[in-house]
Amino acid sequence: MKCSTGVACVFVLFLCFVCVSSQDINGCSSTGITTYTNFFNGGWVRDVVFATSDKKDVYIRVDGNLIYRSTDAGDHFYPIMDLMEDFYTEFGEHNYGVISMHKGAAEGLVYFQGATRRNYWKTTGDGTFTEYQNGDNYVFNLSPHKTDPNLLLRETSNCHPNVTCTTELQISRDQGVKWQSIRSYVYGFSWGIGYGEIVFISLPEDMMHGDYMDAKKQDMRLYTSSDLGASVQFASEPGVYEFSYENGVAYVVKIEKSEQSELYLSNDLNSLVRAQYRGVSSVGDIETTIYEVLESNQDVAFMAICNGGRYPTLASLFQANVNDGMFWVTRPTLRATCDPYNWHGVDFQKIHSLPGTFFSNGFSDSAFASASNDIEDYIQSAISFNKGGTWEPLPGPQETCSVNDNCYLHLFSGADRNTPPDVQHIYSSEDAVGLIVATGNEGQYRQPLEQSNTYFTRSGGYSWYPIAAGRNVISTAAHGSIMLMVPINDTGTNFLNYSWNQGISWGTCAFADDKVTVEKIIDISVYGKSPELRFLIIGIGSLSAGGFVTTVTFKDATPRECHGYSSANSPSSDFETFTAATVNSCLNGEYITYTRRKREAVCVNLNDEVPTVTSSCYCTRQDYTCDGDCWAEDLNKAGEVVCVNICAGLPNDPMSPPDYCPKGQTYLQPSGYRLVEGDKCVGGVALDTPIEVSCP
Repeated sequence: MKCSTGVACVFVLFLCFVCVSSQDINGCSSTGITTYTNFFNGGWVRDVVFATSDKKDVYIRVDGNLIYRSTDAGDHFYPIMDLMEDFYTEFGEHNYGVISMHKGAAEGLVYFQGATRRNYWKTTGDGTFTEYQNGDNYVFNLSPHKTDPNLLLRETSNCHPNVTCTTELQISRDQGVKWQSIRSYVYGFSWGIGYGEIVFISLPEDMMHGDYMDAKKQDMRLYTSSDLGASVQFASEPGVYEFSYENGVAYVVKIEKSEQSELYLSNDLNSLVRAQYRGVSSVGDIETTIYEVLESNQDVAFMAICNGGRYPTLASLFQANVNDGMFWVTRPTLRATCDPYNWHGVDFQKIHSLPGTFFSNGFSDSAFASASNDIEDYIQSAISFNKGGTWEPLPGPQETCSVNDNCYLHLFSGADRNTPPDVQHIYSSEDAVGLIVATGNEGQYRQPLEQSNTYFTRSGGYSWYPIAAGRNVISTAAHGSIMLMVPINDTGTNFLNYSWNQGISWGTCAFADDKVTVEKIIDISVYGKSPELRFLIIGIGSLSAGGFVTTVTFKDATPRECHGYSSANSPSSDFETFTAATVNSCLNGEYITYTRRKREAVCVNLNDEVPTVTSSCYCTRQDYTCDGDCWAEDLNKAGEVVCVNICAGLPNDPMSPPDYCPKGQTYLQPSGYRLVEGDKCVGGVALDTPIEVSCP
């Protein structure tokens, strides 16, 4: 028996395993805020996919591989399993349901990968879910094209007992109806940046025989195609057996003749550059060392490498110019959870609200002064405004934390997050320039999480102040016009807080009858002719209620639209101009201004915060970083951060004269500095100029 198209049926035999209970709580209605809370018996909400640009068509996946759909932006959800043929068929694999969801490039287009990997479903948003079975083959890594709704890649496998196992990379040009083979014996793939670019690992055709699991890593190669797999434009040297492709940069693992695996980079998909590590004597085999690529673009890359040994949370932060693959240590005592069986991540985050800005946690040198020290008692936070060129401590609130007393602000990041969630990632958004919200505490070192409060900055991290007690989950909308905050505590909550003046004052109301634990808040606001400020609050309720989703809509509580964009900084305008609080207000060598809403202006900002580059800046110390190898940051007697030679007197001392240097002649010593990658400063201080000295 099937339900008719677009109608959700739940059979009695399922009992309440897939039931949805909905609450329309009146606690917020008196303020004009509408909330709907949906509880799902399946458990935690694992994935959320917005099928349309207006975010009204929403799918969620919960524990048990169950799928629910909402067509009113999350106000009401209903189960769709009965609309998906063979949803409960195990195909002999002791599994059922949907293991992943994939948004296609067209409105409403979503693919649902079956948990058995023997089938998948497609919908175009019309309420029908078409099933496609794979016969005896398994499907892995279903991957829609980012811009063409008709294109789809997948990797298939025919691995069964007593069968020679092979894999195949296939492409569909009609949304998964028909498939065409690109290459056999494939060991991973990815779409590239260009329209027809495909990157994959495979074997030469004359080696495609036998079981694909028996292939040697030494024989595998990285291949790239720019014509949707019709031909191969690049084939690497043999030995490439693993890769990831992030923001136009391929990170490739290649096994060498020595049987040691090394990391290579490529930003053009036509050549590979071996990663080298300056400032350290050696880096272990990549198969026995934990590597984590943290941030990657066409200019710079950051990578954490766990140090191993006695400290399970000690790593080093490396930075590289992706063109030459030369990594150097930018923070030698980075904090990370280096236990592969209890991996929480690396204490490093990109700050999205200010270009070139990054956060990290590390350990003070005092942590290693005694073998009896617990280095977790010596955590210190730092921020970089120049792509990792220099790192500075975070100033605490002036009223309670003085640098003269060795007091700073220290934050928690995703590396401290547990399940159920006990702290939010450091929050920042590209459409709210300068704004950062984080959980932290004050002192010489970071204190336990239970002693933390919620802090806020409007300057991209140059000055901070508390905006709420305890730990909270926060999101913003309309360029920071509205903040939504829900507390995190051991007993849960059913209250939300909101602010129209970025934390100066807060309103509060109840969004659920029972207390819940909030995992995250997603901004699903829609702008244009009929703007609507909306959020999804996602988390877990009681054991009987399972996961939940709450929609919070400010349609009837939204203040007026901001005005005076063209007359920013005037008394009658709701807007101000913002520049980074750096030396001469320069950011990465340019004088950049933004127009944003004033904090105290209670209005909705619908204007994009577009940066305006006024001019290039003169070069200052902040435009430079230490030049790797033997050059490391230190403090001089004046308390200034300088680059010092840590290899003085050693065979690799960069200051040593050349072998042939007769008296009376001169040679050039390196300065120890170089410009931060991508910095556009001109003139000013030329710290990277070599120093001419006389031969000894």
